[in-house]
Amino acid sequence: MKATIAAGRDKFSIFHRREKTANFEEHVIINPVTCCAAVTARIYWGRTRCYCCVWVHGDNYRQGSGYVDGGGYHMASAAVAVALANAGVTLSESIEGVGETAIRDALLATAEALGVESPIYHHSHA
Repeated sequence: MKATIAAGRDKFSIFHRREKTANFEEHVIINPVTCCAAVTARIYWGRTRCYCCVWVHGDNYRQGSGYVDGGGYHMASAAVAVALANAGVTLSESIEGVGETAIRDALLATAEALGVESPIYHHSHA
């Protein structure tokens, strides 16, 4: 999977951050050279919606957020796809509804587009 990061305006809503009202998980790609996050995706679970906020830390800082609702598919990967698109990240393959591995692959591809070599993937639940 390949990712490209476009310059321009990103789409982010602070209302998609749900730390106080929803369970969430975090996927982080760490740059081993700087020991800092290169890409961060937080997924928040509401009653019927899955929210996602993404931060891309590079020369051209980007952030995006979005949500999906419904059922019958992997909502977390669909929410990550929306948030990445709103951050200006274009993926060579669709990850909407595909699953957990697709999230990891998309974030690693985004880090690769930033020029991160040998990235470290970390996944946590809060």
